[in-house]
Amino acid sequence: MNDIDLAIKILAQSENMKFDYKDYTSLILMMIGVIMVGVFVLLLFSNLLNGTESDGFSPVWF
Repeated sequence: MNDIDLAIKILAQSENMKFDYKDYTSLILMMIGVIMVGVFVLLLFSNLLNGTESDGFSPVWF
């Protein structure tokens, strides 16, 4: 049973090595999403810190 598990792990690793670009694209998309959310939160907080929170959710550029 252990040998079979080991073989499956080795196979999975070689598959991951072959299809590495899929992991990279998903990672890049995730990073872009995180950056966009971070920028939105920063804009929201800078708007709230400016004291212009008439409705609380108006972005800075309005």
